[in-house]
Amino acid sequence: MRAVQQIGCYGTKKENKRVIPKSRQETLAVIMALTAK
Repeated sequence: MRAVQQIGCYGTKKENKRVIPKSRQETLAVIMALTAK
């Protein structure tokens, strides 16, 4: 949850790769979903 909150706050691709390089795709999908709403 912490990583998700941080990524949501930053919203930068570079941060995503640094925070969660393994599930960066899933994270991006979640961010896009939240942004869409």
